[in-house]
Amino acid sequence: DRAALGKVQAWTGDDWRKAWAWFSRYVTVYVLNLKTDVKRWNNVEKVLGRLGIQYNRVEGVDMRIPGSLEKAKNEGVVPHDYDFGHALVTARSTYQAMGGIQGTMGCASAHFRAQTRAYTDDRSPIAIVFEDDVQPSPDFVPKLWKLVHE
Repeated sequence: DRAALGKVQAWTGDDWRKAWAWFSRYVTVYVLNLKTDVKRWNNVEKVLGRLGIQYNRVEGVDMRIPGSLEKAKNEGVVPHDYDFGHALVTARSTYQAMGGIQGTMGCASAHFRAQTRAYTDDRSPIAIVFEDDVQPSPDFVPKLWKLVHE
């Protein structure tokens, strides 16, 4: 949350080469997106494309659609014994003051879907899951490389 920590750093050409070689070998990127949100998808494609980051789309979970909860339970991204009614009452309590939880549930379910896909794909030892409104720093790859190697 401190802007100074997100500043683009001065990386050497060697740093960039090492970071990209490492990233290409060890990292797979997944992006969550509701299929109905074409504008956000088009935007994230541009953002990641400018950075040269390859990615895999993972369809989001829209809990506003009837039957989505049961489908998510059958897929295993929501526990079969999850009680949506109880969760909704709790979320709307004065203590929680969340209101509706369909968006929160859909987002969490989509993250579980992406984690499951990363595990089953078994493409690389590191999976990064972005939401479709991500705005990574232009030097995201060397920053991640540095973070993992320090």
